[in-house]
Amino acid sequence: MRAGQPVPFGDFTLRQDGIACPKGLVRWGEFESLNLRAGTVFLRVRGKRVAFLGRPAGQVPNLHLFLRSVERLRPPR
Repeated sequence: MRAGQPVPFGDFTLRQDGIACPKGLVRWGEFESLNLRAGTVFLRVRGKRVAFLGRPAGQVPNLHLFLRSVERLRPPR
């Protein structure tokens, strides 16, 4: 990511401008949270009541690295 290259984690791809997934790009300014609940990773968008996308945690390669990387890349709230 330091070189500006996207980093894929299964259906999620970390980019400098946000998180890309099958439903589209969630820019960092729209990003609300990434939650792990009941074995599922939920991507939430600011202002939406329902998760933008959910995927089984087992389908996200290097899950802990992915979660930690999102926390480091997201802008402060």
